[in-house]
Amino acid sequence: MVRFGKHIKNLQYLMKRKSKIKLLSNGALCALLVAVVGSPAFAQTVIDFEKEPYVSGYLNGQDYWTVAKTNEVVLTAAEIAKDLEAAGLLAGETVHGGNQAALFSRAGSGGASVRPIDGLGAARIVSLTAWARPLTPRTDGAVNTNNIFLTMEDWNNTRAAAFRFGYWDSGSGTLAPHIDYASAGAATWQDSGVSWTSNTWYEITMTANYYTKTYDMFVSGTKVNASPLAFYGGNNSENLSQIRVYRGSNQAGMILDDVTITDVTPVGPFVGPATGTLSGWSFNIYDTADGTTPDISTIAVKVDGVPVVPTSITQTGNIGWDGTGVTTVAYESATPIFASGSTHTNTVDFEGKGLPPVHATLVYTAPMANDVLDTVHGYVGRLQGKAAYAASGSGHTGKPGDYAVDIGAPARQSNNVLITDTGFLDQLNAAAMQDALTFSLWVKHRVTSWSSIFWAFSSSAAPDNRGMQMHCPYYSNLDAKVFFDTGGTEPENRVSTLMTTFPLYDGKDTWWNTWHHIVAIKNGAAKQVWIDGQLLLSATDQAQMVYDLTKLYLGCGIQGGKPAISINGWIDDFAAYSTALTEADVVKLFNGDAPDQIGAASSLLAWWSFDDAPDLTWIRVNNRPAIEFNHVLQSSENVTGPYLDRFDATSPYTPLVAPGSQMFFRTRK
Repeated sequence: MVRFGKHIKNLQYLMKRKSKIKLLSNGALCALLVAVVGSPAFAQTVIDFEKEPYVSGYLNGQDYWTVAKTNEVVLTAAEIAKDLEAAGLLAGETVHGGNQAALFSRAGSGGASVRPIDGLGAARIVSLTAWARPLTPRTDGAVNTNNIFLTMEDWNNTRAAAFRFGYWDSGSGTLAPHIDYASAGAATWQDSGVSWTSNTWYEITMTANYYTKTYDMFVSGTKVNASPLAFYGGNNSENLSQIRVYRGSNQAGMILDDVTITDVTPVGPFVGPATGTLSGWSFNIYDTADGTTPDISTIAVKVDGVPVVPTSITQTGNIGWDGTGVTTVAYESATPIFASGSTHTNTVDFEGKGLPPVHATLVYTAPMANDVLDTVHGYVGRLQGKAAYAASGSGHTGKPGDYAVDIGAPARQSNNVLITDTGFLDQLNAAAMQDALTFSLWVKHRVTSWSSIFWAFSSSAAPDNRGMQMHCPYYSNLDAKVFFDTGGTEPENRVSTLMTTFPLYDGKDTWWNTWHHIVAIKNGAAKQVWIDGQLLLSATDQAQMVYDLTKLYLGCGIQGGKPAISINGWIDDFAAYSTALTEADVVKLFNGDAPDQIGAASSLLAWWSFDDAPDLTWIRVNNRPAIEFNHVLQSSENVTGPYLDRFDATSPYTPLVAPGSQMFFRTRK
């Protein structure tokens, strides 16, 4: 009863503040009381900027908004039209609904407008929908340059979900408008893939899950993220206590209207999304805010319809007490049980004190096997982000069976091939200590951008842990430039030149749409960069290399200690040598000799050919159809599976299929 009294006081407090809070049931107080004991809260806050409580004028101080540094206003439709036209803007449709909206566009910059949200402190899943209209540039020259955004925050200003109207070059070569979401990657803001048009209203919905610290985002009703987005910067935001509209410098701004915030927390403990590996799965069950928790003895799981006993059920937090309890249910096999990239369904049932029986369905996908092995010692590289094997024939020779790695699109993301194998790094550092090292690789870009084709991470080299890195190119077209850095960006660490100094370069971005061979050489004080068998640049005044390299990224660089500025394109045949290659060897590599067939082959530290991709094809053996394959062959009587490993099969394999029946085959790593 003490809890009930506390919430009644909160309700009275909210009524005094005149916030527009709706409880979607037949009895407002009854709904609030029921919410305390674990049923859906259904609390909803609507901010429509209409009378009452809003009046035409400055936003600061109205309905508990606080505004710093900027002069945001609430105006009628006619007043907004007049304001926009005075700034040389198109008036258009100035409000989404009613007769008033908030205009975030006047003088001032680098400021924020904050509105507290009450009554949702215990809500674990909250949906925010806002109608927003980005504006065209003003007559004072202001444009949208990334920094007009809205965030969901707790009382400590810790951001959870966020969207912005972005406006930047994401590798296309030109500035382009797009709607962004915030997440936890190396670059906080990510392009959703949805473009925005000036003076158009967009419905933005963000549904934040405070159990899993993730959210989903929808633009005009369409979900833009394929998988749940981590909270802004990976933050541990506790709940929704306020929203913030931030407008940075040089902003055209936006109009905001009809913001609706709803508690959509389900009844009972929340069964979180499942995560699959090649060897098992796991999922969490989160206690409700009032401590309602599952009886672990009743937890039953079926995987693809087959009962499976979890290998572990663990509990953390204050189970059954204050809503912090988490029950983790997992299955882990000593050997792989799922095919690479296969999708599975877990059904979960359990009971608990004071709970009706709970049933949940969780769908998850086992990851693709993402190890790429070097051909010399079997050193492991790991495909990260969108990086993946391209198709057969995608390699620089174009021949069947020649594969490349597609780093992924768009540019300037965190996609890469990550190499942390200590065996390789020990050899790499030994070569760096001797100040003699060569990297050779083939590169092809869809679109050039400000990106890196490789970056060796050093804990001592600044800026950005720049042990050894190459921009090839940086910028585009006539501005395209190549940089080769070892240990920093000072003159003794860096060599660079414009691509226009290279006779074969035509000055166009499309030149990079075909394969080019790149060689970076460090040999004592000397440095060289070769492209397509010809010397691009050289220097003889370079400092000793650093030799505390702990990671090597292929296809991207580093910003803030994290992978970033990835290329939008492909990489093939990356090789590292513990010596400086001669001109003759460089030319041989360009002309097609394998990295282990040149004069310096004995110094070859590693060679990632990327030709270890899973592959199979039909051939004929003794006039009978047979399957030529690598890795592990799998078969199924149905195209959708399930597929079984055929460890008995060797390539070429002649299948025995009964007349009138069918069999499907695939291969996995």
